[in-house]
Amino acid sequence: MGRMEKNPMQFGEELFDLLSEVVSCSVNREVLDTIRGEYGLLWCLYNQNRAMTVGELTECLQVVPGRVTDILKSLEKKGMITRQRSSEDKRVVWVSLLEAGKEETLRRRQYIHEKFSGIDQLFQEEEKTELLRLLKILLAFAREEQ
Repeated sequence: MGRMEKNPMQFGEELFDLLSEVVSCSVNREVLDTIRGEYGLLWCLYNQNRAMTVGELTECLQVVPGRVTDILKSLEKKGMITRQRSSEDKRVVWVSLLEAGKEETLRRRQYIHEKFSGIDQLFQEEEKTELLRLLKILLAFAREEQ
């Protein structure tokens, strides 16, 4: 006998409920706050390894420009980034990562690594591969829907 298939509506609702639960767990809320906050901005700059415009950072973080401005003010005050107006177009502001920002990025990366270090023990190797494959498919679908 074949297994019973869920109708698309049931599957969609169950997937939505599960994803909502995953996202709303306190550890994941911390991750989301981190990704869209100071660490997220530092990580964008660190990953790109170049100065970026405020517009590029807004796109990278997927937040409103005002949020990026608040993050930039905080990081600049902490000595982690510099902002400089473009000489060609005064409306463009370039953001660069300073050494203190690089150090903080690596420190926070280590914290995330330690916080999630046990998760790989929940799965066998083939399950990890399959989970990552399925999440990439889900992400591709989500990006197409935007």
